[in-house]
Amino acid sequence: MTDLALACTPDLGALRAAAQAVLPGLSVAVERVDAVAPSGPAPAADVWLGVVERAPETGFPCGVCVGVRLAPEHDLEDWLRDFGEALSRALEARVLVGDTRVGPTPSPYWCLVWDAGVPHLGDDSETDPAEGPPGPVRLVRRLDLPEHDRVALAARVLRGVGG
Repeated sequence: MTDLALACTPDLGALRAAAQAVLPGLSVAVERVDAVAPSGPAPAADVWLGVVERAPETGFPCGVCVGVRLAPEHDLEDWLRDFGEALSRALEARVLVGDTRVGPTPSPYWCLVWDAGVPHLGDDSETDPAEGPPGPVRLVRRLDLPEHDRVALAARVLRGVGG
């Protein structure tokens, strides 16, 4: 499982540039990986993004594994939510965040989909290839998200400790 999924397939340089634009002052490493976890040692970067190919039928053909270390007072789910929103704006594309806290029930199929900075409740129950041919992520409705930690993304990251 990836942390984020993109509705576009940017080249690695474009993804790195977008990430650096929303994470000023941090080093960002981006690489293509064959699985959802890096096979070698973590790069010496503040943020690591591992790009994984996903089924194009889902509408989100690019998966992104995120390696980041946050200061203890910050929540990873909130950081990923905000990073997904920022990437959606920077790439001008939909970004799926696997944040199941946004759904009305505790189902693992609920997700957050950012579309030009607007949050939507998504249903990815049709995307599991183990259950048959994958289908698209369905947008259920627009979301009104509760307030959470809005400290700048880069300020929440522990620098110089690798992804």
